[in-house]
Amino acid sequence: MAITSAVLFFLNGSQAVSLISLSIYQIIIPLENSLSNKSSISKTPAFLNTLTLDRLQVDMDISSNPAIFHLSLAELNLPEPYQQLRNLQFSCQSLEMELGFIHCQGNKLSVFGLLPEQTAESTDFSFNYSFADQQLVLTINKINTGKGKLSINLKLLNDQWQVDFNAEQLAFKDFKSYFKYYYPEFMNSVSDEGGILSASGSLQGVFAKANIEQSGGLKLLKIDGKVRNLHYSYSANDTDNLADKLSFNFRYTSDAISPHKTQSTLSINRIKGELLQNNIYLAFTGKEKLYLKLLKSDINNFLKFNRIKLTIDKLLDVEASAELKPGSDSVLQDFHIAYTLNDLQSFNSLYLKNILEGTEYEGLLLEGKLKGFFGRCGRKIQLNTILKELYLDFNQQIAVTNLNGELNWNNHKNSVQSPVSDINWEEIQLAELLFGTTQLKFVAFSDQVKLLQETDIPLFDGALHINSLKLKRLGEPVSEQDKSTGMIIGIDGLIKPVSLKLISEHFNWPLLDGKFSAVIPETTYTRHLLTVGGAMMMRVFDGSIIFKDLKIEHPLDDSARFFANIDLLNLDLKSLTKTFNFGEIEGRMAGKIRNLELYNWSPVAFNTSFRTPKNDKSRHRISQRAIDNLSSLGGASGILSRSFLSVFETFRYAKIGLSCRLKNNICYMDGVEPKGNNAYYIVKGSGLPRIDVMGFQKTVNWEVLINRLKNIQSANEAVIE
Repeated sequence: MAITSAVLFFLNGSQAVSLISLSIYQIIIPLENSLSNKSSISKTPAFLNTLTLDRLQVDMDISSNPAIFHLSLAELNLPEPYQQLRNLQFSCQSLEMELGFIHCQGNKLSVFGLLPEQTAESTDFSFNYSFADQQLVLTINKINTGKGKLSINLKLLNDQWQVDFNAEQLAFKDFKSYFKYYYPEFMNSVSDEGGILSASGSLQGVFAKANIEQSGGLKLLKIDGKVRNLHYSYSANDTDNLADKLSFNFRYTSDAISPHKTQSTLSINRIKGELLQNNIYLAFTGKEKLYLKLLKSDINNFLKFNRIKLTIDKLLDVEASAELKPGSDSVLQDFHIAYTLNDLQSFNSLYLKNILEGTEYEGLLLEGKLKGFFGRCGRKIQLNTILKELYLDFNQQIAVTNLNGELNWNNHKNSVQSPVSDINWEEIQLAELLFGTTQLKFVAFSDQVKLLQETDIPLFDGALHINSLKLKRLGEPVSEQDKSTGMIIGIDGLIKPVSLKLISEHFNWPLLDGKFSAVIPETTYTRHLLTVGGAMMMRVFDGSIIFKDLKIEHPLDDSARFFANIDLLNLDLKSLTKTFNFGEIEGRMAGKIRNLELYNWSPVAFNTSFRTPKNDKSRHRISQRAIDNLSSLGGASGILSRSFLSVFETFRYAKIGLSCRLKNNICYMDGVEPKGNNAYYIVKGSGLPRIDVMGFQKTVNWEVLINRLKNIQSANEAVIE
């Protein structure tokens, strides 16, 4: 310690001392060097290890009554985060000294460095010290901090200390460095602009004693406060007025029973402004409120959210609690979330729409109400959601109307311990298919969903009958390296007879006659691929159509791709030609379509042939109009109108057939048998009068062929290309 001192004596007539002045150039307290017991060094507070005072000046005028005391200090170097205080001025205009007691009622205190580039001042403080119990009490009221005020009360008793404070309207930026020291990651995100702090609290602790191995430090901390207009930013993301009105409560205790235990609450009474976080944009309305109660303890290394409450006026209520244990196998130990969403439409337009923008779920529309909970206790996890008048629309590809009921899920490995879910809807639209009012009962457990009973889902005037429905590997991420990953939907059932007339009207097809029914074998959907496991049979035109090797990629998208091999068995030509207004043909037809590929439901490639079945015993008759239409497909037209056969309405035939192999938008055509090198039979006649219909074009542009078929349908006459 280097000390330079001078004592000046000004004597009056009676030679009494009237003024005492003491100057000290520098005081350094290297406390760690003065301890003989090195094992206690780590317990010595850093505050005492680094305390440095420069140019201390003490003056006391004892001639006045009461005495006047003045202290000035050029520099006081403190450890982080307090750093350096300069130009400390302390004046006591009323200093009373009695036996074992000192009392000072002051009227001036100022110091530079407590606040950034500001001098903090107070004209209301008091100082009391008792020699008997070594108690010091220092009270400083209303320290000026710009537009704010700060009051501090300090008590020292033996090895114990206590600080009580009250802050009013403090600029948050002035104290940011102190908060940053204890919470650097968070405070780096807080802007220097905005933020007004009001708080009160108390700090209690003890000084370390090396001789008895007593550890010092903070033992109790209590803070209650409010902040408004706090600006927050993080990296490239930003918010403005994240918490317009915020209040908080903080409690910290450290003793032998509860070392380093903290309990805090945070209440955001109004959230305003805008948030951009990880490409998610939200615009707050000012009606959002958040309450948080947190407990942290070093005993079991756990963090517990006793209560989390988020409310949006008349729109959303969420209450939650959670316990976290960092470093364990399962960080989230227990949690419970209960929620009520009263208006999905408003929630969607205010928040969800912006969150989903730019994702594959962009365009999702929601209406209705939700209520439920999601929680974990030990190893058990469960979810419950009550749906009320829910409406959903996703890019006009999936739509649900008036969905109601209750959804339940838990993480049990079997369905026996899982509660039943029961939902119903008014309508569901999948692509262009519309399903009617239905009720489903099922269980959802682990990563699976299982239908409990056979169900009819109305479709046109028939129904989709589901024998079984299973969903597996729900929520499993899709890996491009492992094709076995991703969710699987499995279904089998049948389509009860549906009117072809209703189907054709719905899809704007040529008017079809009769009924459509089908057997659906086990079908799976995974990784945007729908696969039929076996053959799917349809009953139509008094015959059968069998689909094999059926696959659909992205079935709900405009880029859907359809693959299949198809067999047509014993179709009634009279019903078929009547439906398509082709001209009447009596008899039966069989055929096959191989390597069929559709893109966006339009043909890209196939190899197809249709012909009279072998040993067909049905009546074979063909009309004039059908002959002309078939001849136009083969490259000729008006054959009958140019011959005497035009007087006959119908003709007998032995066999009929046509084939097309589509590749690169060209149809390579053929008939039931060749005729020379450049022609083929489309219709081979029988009996008298006899007529044969020939085809002369081996290759036809697919668009041209389609236009011919359209013209036949609309005008009942061939168009020569």
